[in-house]
Amino acid sequence: MTARTWRLTITAPAAWVNANARTHYHAKARLTRAWRKAALAAADERQLPQGLGKVHILAVMRFADRRTRDAANYHPTLKAVVDGLVADYGLAADDSTAHVIGPDARVGEPVHKGHRLAPPGVVELTITEVVDDDTP
Repeated sequence: MTARTWRLTITAPAAWVNANARTHYHAKARLTRAWRKAALAAADERQLPQGLGKVHILAVMRFADRRTRDAANYHPTLKAVVDGLVADYGLAADDSTAHVIGPDARVGEPVHKGHRLAPPGVVELTITEVVDDDTP
């Protein structure tokens, strides 16, 4: 059986949720909710399958500037995205390691900002169905 792969781009609906930021928990919850809803909307628009057994998620974050970043600091953003895909959309049964490998976080090339009110970037996801459990 051949593994199926889907690509999904999520335009940043709000500021990135950064593990190092000292954001008030209400503000952090608002940002998390925005990212989660954006992931749900993108999956719905792309008509991703639901109820997959196991998937691997590669997440490439493309920011609107060229600053150096530590990809691991943006885990809260990616957690919200995965929750939107899995818990809200139903991509897989749950987001435990039994069903989701990753998200493997990478920082990619910057996106062109264009306008000062443009979004702060995008998350490009590559979602691959795992067809056998011989994955590391």
